[in-house]
Amino acid sequence: MIGVPPLLGFAGRWRLYLAGAQYGGIGLALAMAAATALAVLYYARAIHRVWLGPAPDDSSGGEPALAVIVLAALTVAWLF
Repeated sequence: MIGVPPLLGFAGRWRLYLAGAQYGGIGLALAMAAATALAVLYYARAIHRVWLGPAPDDSSGGEPALAVIVLAALTVAWLF
């Protein structure tokens, strides 16, 4: 799904990278690579939490306030 070999989304993601580099330049290709790297981090965190549970020092039980603010701002920006 996240486009890293040998997972299923790799072929499609590779074609997107080629098209991005060809038509959008190296800047677009780097931005796409950065987005994939962030996706890998978030998927790894989600998988870690599902398989191993929350981190021992994670006693807050909720999302950090900054994450909630950023997600709310992005949701509002997407709607308009």
